[in-house]
Amino acid sequence: MGIDVKLVPLSVTLTLVGNHYIVDPTEEEEMSATSTLTVGVNGDGNICAIEKSGVRGMSTDGMSKCLSLAKAVAKATIEQQNDAILRESRSAAPTKKGFLTL
Repeated sequence: MGIDVKLVPLSVTLTLVGNHYIVDPTEEEEMSATSTLTVGVNGDGNICAIEKSGVRGMSTDGMSKCLSLAKAVAKATIEQQNDAILRESRSAAPTKKGFLTL
């Protein structure tokens, strides 16, 4: 029996620096940003949280681009996580601890 992480959200942070969106910005990039958007996306691709910060607003088009990018990044990252969990579960032999098998 594996761990079902399908509904666990992954946070993706994007910043707007000039006319460019940066995914997972460094501290220096965050300090240069005029807007920051953190989006929580679950394994089904559903957005379950959004936080906007920064000194400048974001256009509807910019917000739409950020949300699409966040969903794509989250999907790829979640797939990598799920593959790693599956590989680990297949390679790990069960161990006996007392009366439990882990």
